[in-house]
Amino acid sequence: MQGVRAVFHAATLHKPHVATHRRQDFIDTNVTGTLNLLEEAVAAGVESFVYTSTTSVFGDALVPPPGAAAVWVTEDVMPVPKNIYGVTKVAAEDLCQLFHRNQALACVVLRTSRFFPEQDDNRDVREAYPDDNVKMNEYLHRRVAIEDVVTAHLLASERAPALGFRKYIVSATTPFRPDDLLALRVDAPRVVRQRVPDYEAEYERRGWKMFPSIGRVYVNDRAQRELGWQPRYDFRYVIERLRALERADKTMKERVRATLEQVYNQQSEDFVSIPRQIDGIKAQLVENAKKRIRTSEADPLFAMLEVEAKELLERQGELEAKKDKLGLVDSPEEIEKLHRLLGNFEALWPTFDLDQRQRSFRLLINRIAIESFSPHWMHRA
Repeated sequence: MQGVRAVFHAATLHKPHVATHRRQDFIDTNVTGTLNLLEEAVAAGVESFVYTSTTSVFGDALVPPPGAAAVWVTEDVMPVPKNIYGVTKVAAEDLCQLFHRNQALACVVLRTSRFFPEQDDNRDVREAYPDDNVKMNEYLHRRVAIEDVVTAHLLASERAPALGFRKYIVSATTPFRPDDLLALRVDAPRVVRQRVPDYEAEYERRGWKMFPSIGRVYVNDRAQRELGWQPRYDFRYVIERLRALERADKTMKERVRATLEQVYNQQSEDFVSIPRQIDGIKAQLVENAKKRIRTSEADPLFAMLEVEAKELLERQGELEAKKDKLGLVDSPEEIEKLHRLLGNFEALWPTFDLDQRQRSFRLLINRIAIESFSPHWMHRA
């Protein structure tokens, strides 16, 4: 570590590993591994040590009893770990505090909420909600965007020497307030409607639903206040981005459809005209060749026929290139493919994946010249 100014310690065995690893593995990695890094950091004179912890350390403290209000989770809530993962993360946090107190190592602990892309580990939740729906709901109370996690770490590293030792919850800014907590346990959708009134239209459009009850709310006030952290992604912001995406998608869909109609009309015309022109040129080349056979090279007509043949070949090459560029084939199959797409465009467009939509966007840009389209974009390479 010689020459290192800041250490970001994110290596760990996670909650999913509880089912696949021994408890001793958790101790070796999460506790002993952290101890080794702290020792090396002190020996190297590191200026700041940022430890990536987890809100899972709170454990059973996050589970309110029946009839109680949801838990307002700040750094003052006492952790009650419920598995070896939580126990070892708390132990690692305590090691960070010990090294600050005894070795004067500036340590900041960031208790991050969910930011992983994997599906929820609760089977009932997975079966009841689409994965995107779950993650969107969680932005209200227990999720954070990876981009915001990164900015929190960078700020923690900068501020650590002045802070000494601190713990922070890193989670998206919640729209809820402490006086919402009882209602959140009983009727979460009603509370969300009060705090973010326009969310329902977006949820209805996507076929999503809100959790009926919310039992915990992570609060990032201290991180904002002391680190100067301003997370960008919260529930309101993501709802607005989804609406903006839908507006952009609608505009793109309309433009792509208009372009496809233009392409269909152009290809339908070119499917007839270009092959006919090429056939006509081939016939002229045959006649030209016959005339040259019957004409002496000394005859001035022979030179004229050679010039004519060269011009015909050049024109044939241009038409063949245009035919290839437009995606024309020697059968009407491609034209019929476009016809079927246009006839069922409203139903097919929502089924296009990101790759197909990106292809359609490239088509839209390229189509400015009218001649750079092939309907093969509808299929994966």
